[in-house]
Amino acid sequence: MKKVSEIETRGINAVKKLRMRRLSRGDFFMINSNSLPPNHCYLEYPGGAIKLAIYESGAKDFTIVHELETEESSSLRKKFGLELIH
Repeated sequence: MKKVSEIETRGINAVKKLRMRRLSRGDFFMINSNSLPPNHCYLEYPGGAIKLAIYESGAKDFTIVHELETEESSSLRKKFGLELIH
């Protein structure tokens, strides 16, 4: 049986790979955080913009609450161990 930390590390690496793939092909990447209210998430876009968004059940799209300032985006990436992808 594998240790939880090894499985967790593999999961984190898989998500980071997915993020890079999505951003490099021009799609946004959704970042979930337990510190946000229910149905809230961050949407990261190619070029580095990150927006706080809400998803309502049955909606066809996200509702953007606001775009994070550059310093806020950098801090969020640092918190999650994500590098800026151009």
